[in-house]
Amino acid sequence: MKKLKGLIAASLAISFALAGCKGGGQVGLGDNDANPGVGLGTPDATEATVEDASTATVEDAGTATPEADEIQLTEEALIHYKAILQANKTAINQYNFQFGLNYVDDDTMEPGKDPEPIAFADINGDDVPELFYMFDDEGLGYMGKLSISTYVDGEVKEVYNEVLDAVAASGTTYCLFKTDQQDGFILYSAIGDEGYDYTYSHFALPDGELVQDSTLIKSEMPNEDYSVTTTTYTLDGNELTEAQGEEMIGQYLEFRNEVILYNDPYSYILDMDHEIEDAFADTAIDQMSYDDAMDFIDTMTEDSEAANTKDANGIDATLSAFFETDPGFWFSSGAGAWSTDITLHKDGSFDGAYHDSDMGITGPGYPNGTIYTCEFTGRFTDFKKIDDYTYEMTLKDLTETTPTGTEEIIDEILYSYTGPSGFDGGTKFEFYLPGKPISEISEECMNWNLNYMFEDDKPDTLESYCIYNVDDQTAFFQ
Repeated sequence: MKKLKGLIAASLAISFALAGCKGGGQVGLGDNDANPGVGLGTPDATEATVEDASTATVEDAGTATPEADEIQLTEEALIHYKAILQANKTAINQYNFQFGLNYVDDDTMEPGKDPEPIAFADINGDDVPELFYMFDDEGLGYMGKLSISTYVDGEVKEVYNEVLDAVAASGTTYCLFKTDQQDGFILYSAIGDEGYDYTYSHFALPDGELVQDSTLIKSEMPNEDYSVTTTTYTLDGNELTEAQGEEMIGQYLEFRNEVILYNDPYSYILDMDHEIEDAFADTAIDQMSYDDAMDFIDTMTEDSEAANTKDANGIDATLSAFFETDPGFWFSSGAGAWSTDITLHKDGSFDGAYHDSDMGITGPGYPNGTIYTCEFTGRFTDFKKIDDYTYEMTLKDLTETTPTGTEEIIDEILYSYTGPSGFDGGTKFEFYLPGKPISEISEECMNWNLNYMFEDDKPDTLESYCIYNVDDQTAFFQ
């Protein structure tokens, strides 16, 4: 396990010292009989943690290795989590500001720290880790969301999806960590502009639902002429004394035992020691990079029965878990307003639509142009795994659900119903997984990958899934 280094921004003056804390974020606490409404909840001895990948097991903290069925369940969960991460790889990689916007140390001119936006941590004591990951789904470069998913009754359920990191004002700092005294986790976040808000929220996961059961906020606000700063503490909207607020903050740190995720937006800009770094110096950290997360899951599930089980169609658990996300693919040259879009489903079936707009082709009754279109369904079957990154499959039951060869005018536009471009010939297809060496993929296939074609620094391996029509030499990418 790694140790926490350079955790919180010095410029936000954050201190997790037990005597006081400057930081923000929402984190709530349960009641304590000795100090109702202020203390920590009852300790939970069943909390588990995902250990280093080399152990290849998920162990209950302080106890023996879990039973075989618990390990099997963990493997199934990780297979599904891998599918989610792969389906969201682009958005995860777009979250590249976890450790600041400056990726070069000004003194050494060495690259800064790479993002580590993924973690697996058990927060409900069932020995099955939850999936945590940060992503920038808009690709804006300044707004990061946190997603949390749990595995319940054989299915993945997302229980949280909110903005947590924003490159705005004085920046945003966050840290998710667990304590010995509570189920769930504490989410600390800090944001400042004229004043600073430091928030601690406690989240628990009873019955597969994430619940925010208490929120402690420490606010520091200046008066109008900035001559005096007033500090206030509130717990679930009720005002606390300074002593009560600082006591709660101290208890959070005293009983900390595991960091799930954190950011450090200034660590490579300001070379300073942070008091919070000392507070968490001996605390294990779960977070990892995308590649490390993939390696971790592969190590945990390499020889598992769950990973190698195939259904009647030849689809193994890894591929089936990806199909459960209903992934979308598209085929286009990037020139003109045309594309064919398909959505895959768990059983290998898909539905899709082709469209091509030409507003210059007009005629009587359709002065607004012409749209060529087709809606269709189909199914891939007879899956055969060729290697770790390649499947062969057969196209069956391709059915056009729009009346091919006919035309009609709607809202002064001529709709001409054609066939599904990209499926014009052949039934032999190949399915490529992220990580497949580009050298093993035909040039005809990669020519349809618009992201790859326009990248200056071309990767050595495929960065997304791909469906390749072998006979027609057309390809669908995510």
